Amino acid sequence: MSFQNNCGKTKENNDISKHKLDSKEEKLNHIVENLTENLTDTTPSDAVESFFEHKSYKGETQRGYESSLGYFVDWCELSEIEYMSDIDTDDIRRYRKWRRETAPSKVERLSPSSINTQMKRLRVFIKHCEDMKFVSGGVHQIINTSIDNDDEVRDEWVGSDEAEAMLDYLSKYNYASAEHVACRILCYTGMRLGSMHSIDVTDIKLIKGKNAIHLEHRPEEGTTLKNGTDGERYVFITQTTHQILSDYIDENRHDVTDDYAREPLLTTQRGRCAKSTLRSYIYKCTQPCMIGQDCPLGRDPESCDAAGKNSKAHECPEASSSHPLRKGYITRLLKKNQSMDMISARCDVSSKMIEKHYDMRSPREEMIGRCSQVKDVMSDF
Repeated sequence: MSFQNNCGKTKENNDISKHKLDSKEEKLNHIVENLTENLTDTTPSDAVESFFEHKSYKGETQRGYESSLGYFVDWCELSEIEYMSDIDTDDIRRYRKWRRETAPSKVERLSPSSINTQMKRLRVFIKHCEDMKFVSGGVHQIINTSIDNDDEVRDEWVGSDEAEAMLDYLSKYNYASAEHVACRILCYTGMRLGSMHSIDVTDIKLIKGKNAIHLEHRPEEGTTLKNGTDGERYVFITQTTHQILSDYIDENRHDVTDDYAREPLLTTQRGRCAKSTLRSYIYKCTQPCMIGQDCPLGRDPESCDAAGKNSKAHECPEASSSHPLRKGYITRLLKKNQSMDMISARCDVSSKMIEKHYDMRSPREEMIGRCSQVKDVMSDF
């Protein structure tokens, strides 16, 4: 009897220890979520309007800020950034490169002094957004690094080989986890992170024998689509993707509801995953060292501050945000000669936007695609 009691106590102690570990991990996740969960959904243009309402600039200073922030609003639109709360440090670096190399109209490339001026103004603006709870605290600090660091920011997109290597690793070592589900959805549907954030368990549908995810704009219940009701649609998913989602729901999803009594697909113990949590999943899973590959920079994961840490994964130069996954998915569809109309409808993006910002094919690959289309109308090919 005493042996059984000791076994019972041992099991109880183990359970307590495991609970403590789980609680510690949940607390860490909660800290990460809190970075953005109290932020207000404010569009870039509304944030700029708020900025000028709180400032008393005049003359050249006013015109300088209007010009600089006008470029920033344009970039947010091109980058499909809906709210300021979506801005992270990777976006700041990406904007700097765009402003320096793509946006200039009178010169081929902004001079170091000009780009420094642009980024200093942006830093003042982002600090205001932090004070107003539009942006996570601390984002403005990275802009100092952006000013001093002239490293090239990659025109980043995640190709087929990279995406499959990541998903293969997750399938083998972290199957049907929240991270696996998030990466699988983004790599196989090309939807925006905000769209994924909106998905409920009941949005996984079977329509005429085809599995699909129903995306719905529900701003009154805390989830939105970038293009509002115009972005609502059914997105086909493969049987493998559906199986991964089903296994996650059955085995690993926290059985909770959100503040509106909805059942989110991606959850923590406290409810719907915050967008910041979803971003941290993507940054972490796109780190080469986190999917069994060597660090291209030669860093030791044991001593690297960014390796495997959700709160710092975005600091890894090799990690990617969700946008390069979307860009890579759309490029893969283009390489397979899928029609522009189909891609536009599936990914909720205009053909003009695809051609300008998402098509990462080489000139040779574009020619092959055109040749394939011509074959359909000319019999002598």
